[in-house]
Amino acid sequence: MPRINNLVRDYHLDTFEIVPGGVFIDCGANIGELGIWARQNGLGYVAFEPEVLEARCCDLNNFHGKKKTHRLALWNETTTVTFFSKPESADSSILEIEGEVHRAMVPATTLDDALDLSGVSGTTILKIEAEGAEPEVLEGAAQALSMVDWVAIDCGFERGKDRTHTFVETNLMLHDHGFRLCQANLKRITTLYRNKHR
Repeated sequence: MPRINNLVRDYHLDTFEIVPGGVFIDCGANIGELGIWARQNGLGYVAFEPEVLEARCCDLNNFHGKKKTHRLALWNETTTVTFFSKPESADSSILEIEGEVHRAMVPATTLDDALDLSGVSGTTILKIEAEGAEPEVLEGAAQALSMVDWVAIDCGFERGKDRTHTFVETNLMLHDHGFRLCQANLKRITTLYRNKHR
């Protein structure tokens, strides 16, 4: 499981204690490798992945093949969006990107519309890898964030055709929601935040 261990380190998930009975919310789940880690640590797993084949793999890796991965893009409103699919390099995005891509209309939702975190007793972790759309995902998560203990986010150079990072925007948004930056990998630009109110 070297690949899973690398992802855990990249997202700083090995830097804090986990209380079982919580949930790991995976925005941009890909094939669900972090779901395997989450379940091994006693957490429930909620996965969002709009890429069809990757979502199927996530189901196989985490739900015994049952169709439980949400085939939805996360966004700042519940709507239908153009999805720019580039799965061979794991660069698919709601934001237009460079290169050869397949365009498709996909359903999108907000975390606030998709989640009910009431009754969750253990550690709640939100991981966001939205290929540059991290600010929009956070815009749609105002209520959900109040119920989350930790946010792990990839805010690297992936936003749109200009391939800009989203650290400044996401850092300000999370700060405004009461989160404190605890860890940062400045090479990949992955960050970990702790909810100061939980």
